[in-house]
Amino acid sequence: MTNIKRLTKYVALSGNNDEKINEYKSYEQQFDVHQNCIKEIEFTKLGEIDNASAYTFNDKHKMIEEIHYFNHDEIGEHIKYIVDEEGKRLEIETIYADNAKSVKKINRSDQLVTAKSFDEEGEFEGEESVKFDNKGRPVEEVQLDEERNILQRSVFEYNESNNVHSRINYGEHDEFQMKSLFEYDDHNNLVKLMQLNQKDELIASYVYEYDKQGNQTLQQSNHHLIHTEYDDQGRIIIEETKNRSNNMVEKLIEYKYGEHGHVIEERMFSMGDAYQLEPGVFSRTASSFLVTRYEYEFYEN
Repeated sequence: MTNIKRLTKYVALSGNNDEKINEYKSYEQQFDVHQNCIKEIEFTKLGEIDNASAYTFNDKHKMIEEIHYFNHDEIGEHIKYIVDEEGKRLEIETIYADNAKSVKKINRSDQLVTAKSFDEEGEFEGEESVKFDNKGRPVEEVQLDEERNILQRSVFEYNESNNVHSRINYGEHDEFQMKSLFEYDDHNNLVKLMQLNQKDELIASYVYEYDKQGNQTLQQSNHHLIHTEYDDQGRIIIEETKNRSNNMVEKLIEYKYGEHGHVIEERMFSMGDAYQLEPGVFSRTASSFLVTRYEYEFYEN
């Protein structure tokens, strides 16, 4: 597959006889010769820059800088990374639009990674940590605020195949939030996720199915069914989302590929959102049928 230099997306409404209406350039992405994304731009329908991001990589293809813009020249966030020889991050410096600065310093050992954040005056702002077992698997993640109170904590347990089979989330002051239980098939594909409250009562459940190649073909939640179809090369060609309560299709996306193997067209039907006019009376916003056209510029071989 040829290396991409630039990807541009154009979005239009689909009219009668497949006519494209009000097409506009919506997105542009640029890559270096190593296929690292170095620039992303989103455009409004009027052709103005809505937001943009630029990325810089070192000679080992590890990101060392990213800049996020509100528009073509107003910087919203400037992030710099200091990495070690393996590319692991040691320090992250973030400068915000108001020139406030935050520095995150990262320390690693065999069974613990900590990231402590400080403001421009060196005052402690918070801490994130991950503990690992002797197999290198994360067993606990903790986030602390500036007073070292727990904001979020997650505890993980694993099965014999090293897949997470249990995760318990705690919130502020270590208050129980939710337990998640995971089930897998013989190929280590996730086939069921159950979310429970503190009394082990079911809150939500998700079921997943796969084809013989391991591609996910079904995702079922409490409210929706998502069916996915693939071509003989394992590429997604159809994604369909149905509402389980009425079996109506809420979203349908079709993908078309070019000779180079990349997506060249995306066709999306989306039913309007439901809303309540008055008690017992509901309506929907207008449905839409959008066509996204992909254009590529490639590096010469």
